[in-house]
Amino acid sequence: TICKYVSGVKNPNDMKWKNGTQWALGWPGYLSAMNYFPVVLHRSYFPKVRNHILGEVHPEFSTFDMFFQKLWSRKKDGYSQFEIM
Repeated sequence: TICKYVSGVKNPNDMKWKNGTQWALGWPGYLSAMNYFPVVLHRSYFPKVRNHILGEVHPEFSTFDMFFQKLWSRKKDGYSQFEIM
């Protein structure tokens, strides 16, 4: 992926994205990936991301669909799909 590294949150409105991403991954997000397009992701990364989320961070969910439904329904926080991938 091509992205811009940002140290810290520059815009206070971005904090909700960071909170949701931290909940999803177990560590804070650090990318600002909406600056450059196209975003290219290798399909081989998806199983690794899913295994990390389900195996290490959120073992309470038995499927990625269940996890994603919870992530999407967390209205207090957004999330960054680019940071998660």
